[in-house]
Amino acid sequence: MAFRKRTSHPVQAGSLIIGGNAPVSIQGMTKTKTADLRQTLNQIHSIQNAGADIIRLAIRDRDDLTAFKLLRKKTTLTLVADIHFQSELALGAIKAGADKIRLNPGNIKNPEQLKKIIKEAKKRKIAIRVGVNSGSLPPHLHPLPGGARSVDASHLTSPHKGEEFLGVASPRKGKEFNPVIPFFSPSPQRGEGGGEGDELSLAHAMVSAAKNYLNIFEAEDFRNLVVSLKSSSVRTAILANRIFRQQFDYPLHLGITESGRGNLALVKSAIGIGSLLEEGIGDTIRVSLSGPPEEEIEAGRQILQALGLRYFYPEIISCPTCGRCQVNLFKILEKVETGLKCLPGYPRDYAGIKIAVMGCEVNGPGEAAAADIGIAAGRKNGFLFTKGREIAKINEEELAPVLLREIRKLRKNRGRDKRSHSLG
Repeated sequence: MAFRKRTSHPVQAGSLIIGGNAPVSIQGMTKTKTADLRQTLNQIHSIQNAGADIIRLAIRDRDDLTAFKLLRKKTTLTLVADIHFQSELALGAIKAGADKIRLNPGNIKNPEQLKKIIKEAKKRKIAIRVGVNSGSLPPHLHPLPGGARSVDASHLTSPHKGEEFLGVASPRKGKEFNPVIPFFSPSPQRGEGGGEGDELSLAHAMVSAAKNYLNIFEAEDFRNLVVSLKSSSVRTAILANRIFRQQFDYPLHLGITESGRGNLALVKSAIGIGSLLEEGIGDTIRVSLSGPPEEEIEAGRQILQALGLRYFYPEIISCPTCGRCQVNLFKILEKVETGLKCLPGYPRDYAGIKIAVMGCEVNGPGEAAAADIGIAAGRKNGFLFTKGREIAKINEEELAPVLLREIRKLRKNRGRDKRSHSLG
């Protein structure tokens, strides 16, 4: 696979490298009251066991801060303190051992307070995430009467060739233009109030909020920064991150905030995060779901594996079935899926292996030629194939057991190859 090249510079957060050539990392967040030590520690362990690389905890008050200091001693995983409104909690979290803190430009705005945080972060060599959310922008970037957005866009330039779709180019070159970005007419396809112009305008506002905040950090020569630009609107989040990446090389943390629950939430996150990752934008991700945090980690892993960025499990390629199928393919597929989970070393030792379970000769080795191993069923029998080449004819009842035996052989033969889960 030809990988898309990421262009961010590396940032250290605890033992983890974010950006540069490091693998895209997966973040989880605890959903307990941080001061509840037992529940929070249990959830940290659960999120870690699910496969998170980073865990973020909300710090709302002094009780949370006291607990955070104790929790820091219970795990070696990279811990992030999520801070809103109170700059003194940010200072306390740094002193309590946070590997990274998250600040929101919409509610911690005093430059002098920020300078104190920067000084302490420099001293302890920790990272800071500038976390912009579309729903909590600074007041001067909120919509104004009449539909315009008062956006500090003086750093933006006329688009260069090939960048028209972004509506922005490098902030350090070119001629400045009108700092007020107007409200565009709503698109009929998107409905009243949901037009493309509104989304683009909001994306510009988010980038301006980040840029204004970054100016303070850069003036203090602090660049151990990660940035996020999140929205519950998939398109707004995509636009904001594209615009930002054209201007800055700070690592980007991706996510669709408040995406909800269920299939729609998963689809929104997969499209928003996946689209950007495919463009080479994004260095760490969180899938935000109204549900258990372990489900967020699982979804994040699936997004990364679907794009070929990291591998955590074997991948099963199976056809949807149609009138040509003459076997109970779903039953065979269930046996394979259940049997896989019982194999020694699952899933780690089989990460990245492609397994095909196909229902007829049309969808067999031809369309699944990339599979490492697979079966294609016919009437009362089928055959085993590898890389599109038929190697054995098998009775229908033996299709799943034979395939599982061959998968186990693959594990022994391949050792730990480049598709290990630990690689980016």
